[in-house]
Amino acid sequence: VFFHGMITERESADFLNSLDIYVHATFGETMSTAIMQAMACAKPIIASDVAGVNNMIGAGRTGLLVPVRQAERLADALQALMTNKEQQQYLRENAFSYAKEHFSNSIMLERYTQLFS
Repeated sequence: VFFHGMITERESADFLNSLDIYVHATFGETMSTAIMQAMACAKPIIASDVAGVNNMIGAGRTGLLVPVRQAERLADALQALMTNKEQQQYLRENAFSYAKEHFSNSIMLERYTQLFS
């Protein structure tokens, strides 16, 4: 486990691609750009089950959701996923497909155009 602190936008793709698993432990958030980026990099994701995040992560399909503020459950999910390469691959593939389908540049441009029209 490495705690890198702040990284620049330029460094983010290289950083994400160096990860085996992306963990997004938050107490509250809306639509997370970081999760979109992790999905686009085909990373298996473990995230807090909070509003916004749980709209992006299909539990057990595109990532794993754990109850907020429950470090033991987060640790259990991480340990289980670290030892299950098949589940990692399943989550990787589904997260990447979901990102292409829901967060690609063309999709996001269309959504913003509709929003501001």
